[in-house]
Amino acid sequence: LPQLAVHAILEDRYGYLWLSGDRGLTRVARDDLEAVAAGERSTVSAELFDTEQASQRGILLGVSAAGLA
Repeated sequence: LPQLAVHAILEDRYGYLWLSGDRGLTRVARDDLEAVAAGERSTVSAELFDTEQASQRGILLGVSAAGLA
């Protein structure tokens, strides 16, 4: 994954996990993570959105005590 530390994880209705961290917001398919955990795959595809990229795509970045803000 592109971030060493994750502060919060939320799942959306499309099966993606959104991980907030110091470098921004990372999107990972839950199915990919489960396949790696089951030994069916050796890597996970992840997309990192930094503040500028997220702003351009209309993604709200922020961390609160409850997770992503």
